[in-house]
Amino acid sequence: MSSVRKDFPYYSFSDRSQLIIALISLIFSHCLCPDLFASAALAAQAEKYAEAVDQNLLVMPASGRRLTDRRQVANATGFDDRDEGRAALEKGEMSARVKQIADITETTTIVAELRKLQNQLRGVPTGQLTGADRSASIVRLIYLRGKLVQYLQTVSFEVNAVKAEVELAIAKIDDARAQIVERRARVLKRNSIINFVSGGVTKMVGYSLAIASNDLPTNLLEILDGGIQSSLSGMAVKEQEEEKHFDQAVPTLLSTIIDNNNDTTRNYPSSVWQYLTSQSFNGEEIISESTQNLGGDTTGGETRRGKLIAAWSTSGMLGRHRAPLIKGVHPPMARVGQGKSVTAQLLEDRAAMLSDLKSVVAQMNSNLMQLSQLVKASYLQDPPL
Repeated sequence: MSSVRKDFPYYSFSDRSQLIIALISLIFSHCLCPDLFASAALAAQAEKYAEAVDQNLLVMPASGRRLTDRRQVANATGFDDRDEGRAALEKGEMSARVKQIADITETTTIVAELRKLQNQLRGVPTGQLTGADRSASIVRLIYLRGKLVQYLQTVSFEVNAVKAEVELAIAKIDDARAQIVERRARVLKRNSIINFVSGGVTKMVGYSLAIASNDLPTNLLEILDGGIQSSLSGMAVKEQEEEKHFDQAVPTLLSTIIDNNNDTTRNYPSSVWQYLTSQSFNGEEIISESTQNLGGDTTGGETRRGKLIAAWSTSGMLGRHRAPLIKGVHPPMARVGQGKSVTAQLLEDRAAMLSDLKSVVAQMNSNLMQLSQLVKASYLQDPPL
C-alpha cells in the first residue's frame, strides 16, 4: 500500500478496494468452512481422549477430569481376603465379608444345610448308611450344590444388569453433551461472524462508499451496520437460551440412591440394593475424584450408599446446582435438580456420579467371587461317594 494520501487519513481507492475484497473473502471462507479455525483444537482434544481410552481411563472431554480409573478397581475390591475366608470356611467359619454377601444372596441357610449334610455323611461309619438313605443324602447334597450355584448366578446377573443400566445412562449423558457441544459450535460460529462485522467490515464498506460520490446518506449506512450486528447477536442469544433449557431427566439410578424414600428400591434388584445399604468394611474404597482428593475414606461402619452421598457432597457435585426444595425429596436430591433443564456442568457431575456408582456395584462381583471360591473349597469336605 504505497499510494497513501498525506492530506487524507484513508488509503487510496484501489488499496481500499483490495482490502475490502480480502476481508469479504475471509468472511465467506469462514462461512463455507466453519470448522477451519477449530480443527486444530478438536484434533488435539480427540488425540488426548484417544490416549486416555488406550490407557483404560475415562476422561471428561471438557475439563479433563478423571472419572474412574478402572485399573484401580481390582486393587480396591479386597482380593487379599480370599485365602483368609477360605481357611475360615474350612474350619467351619465365615469371615464377616463373606457372611454379609451370603446373607444378601440368601445362601447362608443353603451353606449351613450343606455343611450339616457333609458332617452327617462323614460321621456315619462306612456300611451303616446304605441303600435308600445314603442315596437320598447324596441326591440332597447334589441338589444343594446346584441350588447354591443358581442363587449365586442369579445375583451375578442382577449385578451385571445394574452395571448395564449405568452404562446406558452414561451413554445418554454423552449424547446430551455432544448436542450441547454442537450448539456451542454454532454459537461460536455466529460470534465469529459478529466479530468480523463489528470489527469494522461494515464501517469500512460504508466509509468507502461515503468517500466516493453516491446518493446513500451516512445515517442509512449506520442503520444497516447496526441491523446486521443486532440480527446476528439475536441469533446467538437464542442459541444460548436453547442450551440452558436442554431437556434431560435425572437418571433413575441416581435419584434412587440420593432419595431418602425407601419405596424407590424397586429401581434396583433387591440384592444390589441390600448390598448398597449394608455396612461397609475396612479397606473398601469409593473410587471417585472426591475421595482421591481426600485420601480415600476406607474406614468401615458406614453404609456404601452413605459413603457415596458423602463423597458427592464433599466434592460439591450435589450442591453445585442449587434448586428449590421439592416436597418429598431429600434435600441433596433437590440440589442436584429434579427439573429437566440441565447444563454441561450438571451433565459432567452426573456422569461422574454414575461412574462412582458403577465402581461400587462392581465390587459386589468381587465379593460374589470370594463366596464362590469358598464354596468350591468346601468340596474337600465331601464324603467319599
